[in-house]
Amino acid sequence: MRRLESEFMAALKDGGILHPIVNRIQKDRTLDFQIRSNEVHIYYRGGKILGIKPSTNIYICEFDANYDRYKELQLPVFPKKVSSESDSKSIVEAFPQMKQAIDFYFASHKDGSEREFQQLIVRENNYSIVSNATDYFIVDIEYDSMANDKRARFDLLAIKWESDGSHRKNPKKFLPKLAICELKYYTQALSGKAGLMDHVKDVSAFIAKPGNVEQLKIDVLEMFRQKRELGLVDFGVGDNNNPVEHLDNSIELILMLANHDPESTKLKNLEEIPDENGLVVKVAVANFLGYGLYKESVYDLSDFREKYKKQIYCKLTDKDKARQLFQDAGFDLPAIPKELAVRLKKRTDLDFSTREIPTSPNYLQFYVDEAIKNQVDDYVILSRAVNSPTRYAIHYFLVFGPLRMFLQLFWAATYIHHGGDTYVNNDDFEAQIREIRQCFILADQIVTATSACKASDRLTIVCTNDGGSYWEAPDQGPQEEKRYLKRPSEILGEALQWIEKQRGKVM
Repeated sequence: MRRLESEFMAALKDGGILHPIVNRIQKDRTLDFQIRSNEVHIYYRGGKILGIKPSTNIYICEFDANYDRYKELQLPVFPKKVSSESDSKSIVEAFPQMKQAIDFYFASHKDGSEREFQQLIVRENNYSIVSNATDYFIVDIEYDSMANDKRARFDLLAIKWESDGSHRKNPKKFLPKLAICELKYYTQALSGKAGLMDHVKDVSAFIAKPGNVEQLKIDVLEMFRQKRELGLVDFGVGDNNNPVEHLDNSIELILMLANHDPESTKLKNLEEIPDENGLVVKVAVANFLGYGLYKESVYDLSDFREKYKKQIYCKLTDKDKARQLFQDAGFDLPAIPKELAVRLKKRTDLDFSTREIPTSPNYLQFYVDEAIKNQVDDYVILSRAVNSPTRYAIHYFLVFGPLRMFLQLFWAATYIHHGGDTYVNNDDFEAQIREIRQCFILADQIVTATSACKASDRLTIVCTNDGGSYWEAPDQGPQEEKRYLKRPSEILGEALQWIEKQRGKVM
């Protein structure tokens, strides 16, 4: 359990033998005080400058000798026993030399940036000039605990206690929330064994067990209470004596992505992160270059992906760009066989294909006739078109093995032209979008199903919601008498049933 015993707390408070050290931390914001299991770690630039633990009638203070391995500075001999205030003052007097040792160390060890950035987040949200205005208090860094025979490690633990008056005055009514924060400094930290996906899975597995969550909340509440007692959380001029005794049931996982390189494609993994086990995944961004955590700058995952898609998708493959083209229109990218996906190229901002595009995909019949009358190599065409200011089209043409499938699907804008300068609400907009999405779902199933069909089972599917949809198979001619009456999704459904029957399945 992360807490300090009462005797240890008394030694740290005014009049206690360790108080000169706490007093220096209160005055020197480059130092950070963190509670361990009846032990204290003090950090400078993310490096542990001092460890304090109790012993019989004394306290033992240690400085990590690795930071002064070349003995360049005249530092006190550690470990050092503290049995009086004067002993603590002698350590305080040595802080400048201890800091310099860490400065020299980090000058030749560039991998400490993440820990230093971590400490800046603590300072800004706990005891800077803006800490009372931010919505999160950092309670702990480098939390490390055993849970169900598995070690749990979290970069930062925070309490989300919103800064508006009603929440701060009445934490019993407006329960603060627990936030688990994962900090990734620079792009390389986003992958590998400690990458984002693995961390999200680990946190999800951890909170799936109620006992883990209960113990974590106990630790967080106790550490926050003790830091407040020691004057290490700044609530501004008015201060705040309202105790936080309970936390809300919901838990936030906040991803902090520092200095991400937009040229990297690694953030595309965010698409694979689900919300599960009561875990709400969010992403924190800087509030105009600062480190303060304001709720308005901590985005839900879906909102973050939309708002920052230019940074996430800056360097993409042509398939990624095609997916973005479809997603911008509100649709998922339809299935592309892997043999074709590797050949997909961007032709224009609105057209992607594995072949040259001889004419606009708007001319649907050209491509249908070409595939029926000629020997055509396998290909895929993905395209969007703006046919008028209020009418759009999306195209998906696939010739692959026995399948010739051509989807040309139109939809109108939410507001449509009604003559002159008049625009009226398009009451059919949602229905049109649902129909197109259903078409792509069925088309994906058809691509998968035809992979097991014989080459002789040549199937042609033509779908357009402009009239004239049909499907044609070796034993089944086009349904001329019905082709203008059926929706594209109906045609695709019939074709899928035929494929399943060919494979010996009964729908």
